[in-house]
Amino acid sequence: MICHRQIRRLHPQQLAAGSRGGRAGAIYLEFLLVFPIVFVATMAIFQFGLLSLAIQDATNAVIEGGRTAAAAYPSGASNDDIADAVMAVMNKHLAVQGLKIGGGGTAQIIVERGTGSSETRGTLPGSFMTVPSGPALDSTEARVTLAFPLVSPTDTDNYGKPVPDWLGWIGFSLSNYKFQLSSRATLE
Repeated sequence: MICHRQIRRLHPQQLAAGSRGGRAGAIYLEFLLVFPIVFVATMAIFQFGLLSLAIQDATNAVIEGGRTAAAAYPSGASNDDIADAVMAVMNKHLAVQGLKIGGGGTAQIIVERGTGSSETRGTLPGSFMTVPSGPALDSTEARVTLAFPLVSPTDTDNYGKPVPDWLGWIGFSLSNYKFQLSSRATLE
């Protein structure tokens, strides 16, 4: 008897299934090349999202501080009392970001009146300085200036007060930068 061998046709999928060892290595190599880029991009998205939140909260705090100063100056209160009132209002807004003005905090405000008087509350760490920005004030205006480092030097675990420094390990660190904003308001 003669045995006939059957000749089968293989589909391309069946051919690929037989050579999985080479394809698995290619997939692993692609993963090793793409994953670091995706990981760093994801970290950057989160870090800059948190930076945007911190800037938005600080902007709201400065606006509310300016309103408080503008409402309090005509009342006849002392500059010291007005600066304390502004600091209290701003601390409520900044607490969300782990910031505090005065009492060991890392944020600073300068409250000015158009007559040339100014009060400072809080201190900035290191070599950071707060310089009010904008044109000179009229006698009917008040200005509040807030400044704080983007990355707190006391935050050694990089948890993020107010912004984490997650990209510092690749050379993109926010630790040497500060946020500063001034708000002007007309005295009420």
